[in-house]
Amino acid sequence: MPRRQSKKIKSLWNEYPDYTPINNVDEKPLFDETIVGDEHRVLGQIIRENWYLIHPLARDYMLSSASEWRKLLTETGLIQSNLETKQKSLAGFQDDFDKKTQRLLIEKNAEFERIKEETAESFKETIEQKDHEIANLKLLVDSVDETSISRSNLETDLSEKDRKISELESVIGELKDKCRQQEVEAMNIQTGISKNFQQQINNITKELYEKQEQIDKLREILNKAKEQLIILKGRSESSSGSKDELESKVIALERLLEERDEKLRKIVNTIESLE
Repeated sequence: MPRRQSKKIKSLWNEYPDYTPINNVDEKPLFDETIVGDEHRVLGQIIRENWYLIHPLARDYMLSSASEWRKLLTETGLIQSNLETKQKSLAGFQDDFDKKTQRLLIEKNAEFERIKEETAESFKETIEQKDHEIANLKLLVDSVDETSISRSNLETDLSEKDRKISELESVIGELKDKCRQQEVEAMNIQTGISKNFQQQINNITKELYEKQEQIDKLREILNKAKEQLIILKGRSESSSGSKDELESKVIALERLLEERDEKLRKIVNTIESLE
């Protein structure tokens, strides 16, 4: 009876009996045991103890893998080192940036406070100047109360009042332009300007507008007085010196002046209440 052949087991030894390694398979792979886990450390020890029992192809693959992993580990170390260096540099930049930002903030706050004080002082001086001019205007208007003043002097006074009012209107216009300019500058320097300071500016601007309205009322009264004077003058010339009619005109003028005085007193009370 012929002998039965046993089935040949398929293995690397049978498939690659004459394999030519790429690496030196006589050298055992080196591992950094400090960076691997306990299980891998045990496997590495077993592999090294049975190194020569392993097929050359498997040994070649493990040597190649170990080499590639060492390269990756080296690159990872370099990347980690560069990252740490950049983080330190970034921390330095951040610290420098924070210091510069803090310094700029302090300087900006100081500049804002300076401009706020200058603006408030400028408003104060302008209001005082306007109060003084209005007081002078009131004195000038009160001078019309003297019944002994002649028509020619009254015309001169009215012209002087017109000139004063025109000057005040010019000053108010310049002040409004200055207020707008200073508001724009303050907003450019400090976007987050405080509501309290903004309210102060609004209150001062409102006060300026109110004083402008007072001046307009004064001018309206003076214009009415001038018109009445012209009417009285024309009537006086047409009546060729009628005493009774002249006295009637004088009485009417005095009544008009009394009404104007009452209005002026109300305006003065309003101005004093603002002060």
